[in-house]
Amino acid sequence: LLSCVVVITGTAGGYYVKSTNNEARVILVAKIGFISGLCIVAKSFFFNLTSDTPVYGADTNFITSCYTQILLTLGIGLSLSKVVFKLPGPSCMSIATETSTQNAIIALSILTLSLNSDDSAAASIIPIIYSSANTSTNILFGIFFWK
Repeated sequence: LLSCVVVITGTAGGYYVKSTNNEARVILVAKIGFISGLCIVAKSFFFNLTSDTPVYGADTNFITSCYTQILLTLGIGLSLSKVVFKLPGPSCMSIATETSTQNAIIALSILTLSLNSDDSAAASIIPIIYSSANTSTNILFGIFFWK
């Protein structure tokens, strides 16, 4: 329940603060949202490690499919922004990263709300592996393609 409250309150608060055009408040809300998101992921990661299906026991086919999807969407985002829309480098990076990033925190919140604690801990392996793969891939993408 707490995960859902954090996501909904953060989203509503972010929209409200953004509409006030107060840059200091926008930065503060962004920092609070970032820290809250990290806490949700850390909680889910801890519960998953203590479940019957820990993240380190994931099937390599599943991990490979996560990376394949991430690389494909990075490529699509980069291609569309650079070739079709002819945007500058930093904008292309932002679009490529956004197209590959899925809302793992929202997925973890939904799993937590929808299932009992044992099942949600086991099911959290999917967004945990996906978001970990996505983060590492986007960091490498940023290092190699930022100009």
